Amino acid sequence: MTVDIRGNLERTRDRIARAAERSGRTPEDVTLVAIAKTFPVHVVEQAIDAGIEDVGENRAQELRDKVAVLGDRVRWHFVGHLQTNKVRTVVGGIVLLHSVDRYGLAEAVARRARSLDIVQDVLLEVNISREPSKHGVEPAAA
Repeated sequence: MTVDIRGNLERTRDRIARAAERSGRTPEDVTLVAIAKTFPVHVVEQAIDAGIEDVGENRAQELRDKVAVLGDRVRWHFVGHLQTNKVRTVVGGIVLLHSVDRYGLAEAVARRARSLDIVQDVLLEVNISREPSKHGVEPAAA
């Protein structure tokens, strides 16, 4: 199976531009994050060569392995559910952690960031539906 990465990227950027215009924003206000989940390094490299600047991974080990090969050619994001024991692998190697879903994880991220003398940007996941099967902190705890 051949994927037209350049064509897909161009179409996606066009959709982003139209959506941004409709909302009174510019395309530069939007960060496109290509998710590398299940894609091998050579495919991620093709996406980078096509112009992708931000790549997200959802598994700590895959992030570590891809960063080892591709380095800082892109800004790395972590988009999956992060286990506390994987914080050491992720924090410090990414620009944004998209999935802080509990207080203990936030504490572990903060400790690791302090040890590296950095500020780790994160997004807090809030379970607004309060469904027990969903991840995220309670709205009042946010």
